[in-house]
Amino acid sequence: MAGTDRRIRTGRARAAGFSDGTPRLVFRGDAEEISDLAGDLGTKLFPVGYDTYDGSTLLMDETGRFFFSHHTGAYHLGCEKYEALMSLMSGEMEDAEDYFV
Repeated sequence: MAGTDRRIRTGRARAAGFSDGTPRLVFRGDAEEISDLAGDLGTKLFPVGYDTYDGSTLLMDETGRFFFSHHTGAYHLGCEKYEALMSLMSGEMEDAEDYFV
């Protein structure tokens, strides 16, 4: 019985580790894509979340703008969190290329 309990706790710990608030990249190559996008934007980017449906990464830059790295391209979600959330929910996103330097 004790062995079973330990496995359950270990499984829960692993599951909790993935949702502990630590930013994670979903696919191999995401880091390179984010680095390229950061270079094009002329700013640093930090992953702040991901879309569980297709593994797209939500990003925020140093000034607080939000971007979305999707397999179809990179998109600007907004300049603050509420605008970004509404853009993500509605699907109305601008191409990130409009913000390249």
